[in-house]
Amino acid sequence: MEARNNRPVTLENLDASIWLKVDSFSLTQALDYLAMRLVDEFDVKFFRLRLQTSGARAQLDLIWTGRVMSTETVMSWEMDSMRFGAESTPLTVRDVVERHGGEMWFERERVRHEAFFRFLLPLARRSGDNWRRRRFCTMTAAQRVLRL
Repeated sequence: MEARNNRPVTLENLDASIWLKVDSFSLTQALDYLAMRLVDEFDVKFFRLRLQTSGARAQLDLIWTGRVMSTETVMSWEMDSMRFGAESTPLTVRDVVERHGGEMWFERERVRHEAFFRFLLPLARRSGDNWRRRRFCTMTAAQRVLRL
């Protein structure tokens, strides 16, 4: 996200014990696409990523400060095919979320003048050696989110 959008991305309330059961490539594309749209259309200067548990799932938030956007804009971004410059994919943000059995929505924190896209995603199960191996792979994937 940082490299493609030329904007800083910081991690907030990072809980290293949380691991997601996701296709990191498509999820990273969805986050990157949304960040790109925010930069292009609202000149967002920086982003924060927040990951926390919510019951049996995880909440991954893409947070920014800036102008308020309409629900209609959010819905159109969710349904548009993701494009990255000259590259495009037939996938939409909604496709990515549904493939993971997740949900996504937009929220505002008016007092803090912040807004965020929240992804509700499945948690990875922990089980012995497989868990340790998966944790290493997931950690590598999580680090890639910041670099794309």
